[in-house]
Amino acid sequence: MSYKKILLFIIMILVIPTKASPTAIGSSDWVVTEMANFRLISEINNIGDSNKVLLGLEFELKDGWKIYWRNPGDAGYPPEINFSNNEDLSEIKWFWPAPKRFIFEDMQNFGYEDRVIFPITAILKNPKKPLVLQANIKALACRDICVPIDGSVNLTIPVGNPVKTDHAASIYSFKNRVPTKTTWPGFKILSLGAIKNSVLIKVKSKHPLFKPDVFIESENAFRFGKPEISISNNRLNASFILSNDTPIDTNLAEIPITITVVDGKKSIEVRRSIGGKLITKPVQS
Repeated sequence: MSYKKILLFIIMILVIPTKASPTAIGSSDWVVTEMANFRLISEINNIGDSNKVLLGLEFELKDGWKIYWRNPGDAGYPPEINFSNNEDLSEIKWFWPAPKRFIFEDMQNFGYEDRVIFPITAILKNPKKPLVLQANIKALACRDICVPIDGSVNLTIPVGNPVKTDHAASIYSFKNRVPTKTTWPGFKILSLGAIKNSVLIKVKSKHPLFKPDVFIESENAFRFGKPEISISNNRLNASFILSNDTPIDTNLAEIPITITVVDGKKSIEVRRSIGGKLITKPVQS
C-alpha cells in the first residue's frame, strides 16, 4: 500500500463518526462546541417501579472556559434545560453544586470550570412507559469573551429492571456537592447584621476553615461585593464583610437572603434575614 493510500485511510478513519459503545448506555450524544461539550446522562439504564429518575446535565469545559451558577454574579446567566415537549414528565427538580468565584478585571462571577454535572430529578407521569426525553440546552460560556451555546439532546430510558449505569457514580458525586442546610455538620451562623453600608456575617465551624467563601442571594436582587474574610487563629471562626450596591437610604432589615458558604469540599446553604436595621449610606472616609 502506497504512502498516499495509507494517509488517505488514516484520514477516513478520523472523520468517520463512531457509534456509541456499550458504556454509553444511559447517555445522549455529546453536543460539541469550541467552548464546551455537554450531554444528558442517567443514573439507571431502565425505568423500574419508581416514578423518579436521577439525571445529570454534564458539561466538559474547554481550557479556560467557565459557565455560571444560578446566581451568575455581576453578569451572565445560568444554564437552562427545556423539556417543554416531553409528555412523559410531570416535573423536574434541578440541583446546583457549590460554585467558585471568578474575578475578571472589576467583575466577579460565580460558576464552574473544567467539568460539572447538574443533577436533575425527573418525576414521571407513568413509570410503566419508556421515558423519551428531548431537551434543549442553553448556557453562556466565558473566557476572555462570553459566547452563548445551545443544542438539543435526546435520551430514551426503556422500561425494565433498573441497573446503575457507568454515569451513576459521577452524578452522585456532584449531587453530594449541592449545599443544603444539613451538608456541613457543625457549621453555625453566629450573627448576621450591619456595619456601615455592609453586611457582616460571623460563623463557627467544628471543622477547621481554610479558604472559605460566601455567596449571598437576595429576593430583591441586591448585589453584594467580594467578601473581606477574617479567620480566627484556631480556624474555627470566621467573619465576612460584604458591601452592597443598594440605593442610598434603602432599609434592608428583615429582607430574606440565602447564604451559601463554601470551603473546599464543604458547603452549606442557609436562609436568614438581616438582623437589625441596615440603612445604606455612603462610607465616610
